[in-house]
Amino acid sequence: MPGEVQLTTYVNRVEAVQNRLLVSLSDSSADWARTQLPHDIAGVPVRHLPWDDVRLDLHRARRTARSTERLWLEELAN
Repeated sequence: MPGEVQLTTYVNRVEAVQNRLLVSLSDSSADWARTQLPHDIAGVPVRHLPWDDVRLDLHRARRTARSTERLWLEELAN
């Protein structure tokens, strides 16, 4: 999981975005991430997505996906 120093390096990438958000994606659980990640960095909200949740969403999306879309979802899941 990224630390505050690493997240700070990304804040300038979202300066021009209207709805700014930094997302952490790791194997850490959402509960553990809440204890480790700051709520925001320089006013930009920080949210965490556990890979397990993303994999579950990808699995669900693949059920209805077709052709190239399904291949890309499988690639991302792997």
